Amino acid sequence: MYGIQNGGDRKSESVPNKSDVIFQNELAKQMGMSVDTLSNYKLLSEMIPELEELLDTGVVTKTTALAIMMNSKRNMRFFTHT
Repeated sequence: MYGIQNGGDRKSESVPNKSDVIFQNELAKQMGMSVDTLSNYKLLSEMIPELEELLDTGVVTKTTALAIMMNSKRNMRFFTHT
């Protein structure tokens, strides 16, 4: 799911080949899922190995892993903006 952009305008010159750009809402529709579900899968694909192992062994669920990751991102934003 690399290269997926959320929103933006299609006239941007930073995109070399505009016909190759697919946005999250378009991809989610093609895959038959919501944008939120697609975003959750993207987040899960970026988790740290330790959390991935806990998920793989059943110690935590996908929902718990996502909650941990979202909480970590909120904390990082808080500490980098203070």
